Amino acid sequence: MALTSKVSMSYIFASVPAYLLFCSIHLDCCCADLHTLHGLQPVVQLLSQDSPSLQAAAAFVLGTAASNNNKFQEQLMQLYPETVSLLLKV
Repeated sequence: MALTSKVSMSYIFASVPAYLLFCSIHLDCCCADLHTLHGLQPVVQLLSQDSPSLQAAAAFVLGTAASNNNKFQEQLMQLYPETVSLLLKV
């Protein structure tokens, strides 16, 4: 699932802050569906960015989505097992 196109990466990273804002407003309905909405990969990738504010926002979204949601936790660990180590660095 690696994204190699500069266009697609630019588009994703340009739209992720808006998505994170949307998630922070509508936490109950969208964060648990990050994978279904094709937003999980970009949010996980933000954990590796140089911007502490983007890292914190991504960590907040992932933590909210994982809270009391076993299905999401399993998806996250299956698809992106490196997430825990990335979260510990934020």
